[in-house]
Amino acid sequence: MLAVRPSYKVNDNLRLEATASYGHEEGDEGYWGRSGDALESDIFNAEIAVAFTVNADYFGRPQIKPYISYISADDKASASQIGIEDATSETIVGVHAEIWF
Repeated sequence: MLAVRPSYKVNDNLRLEATASYGHEEGDEGYWGRSGDALESDIFNAEIAVAFTVNADYFGRPQIKPYISYISADDKASASQIGIEDATSETIVGVHAEIWF
């Protein structure tokens, strides 16, 4: 897996993030119950997010982060392994909330 996540601090309470990742996985017949096209997967993900926090450095928490994520697999068998049904790609809109000390 290879991923990059550039981040831009707008002010003390707002940060913009982008993430791009690529993953490749191979397994032998029967690997986690897989067969056929599901034995080898190439997965791509691109995401943009706006992080609202009390401290906008990379590790600032608590944080609320609305995001849009696009994920794509090389075939339907690989897509089904990551929860995408009846297609090879999916766009997800969500909110990630996090608090830790």
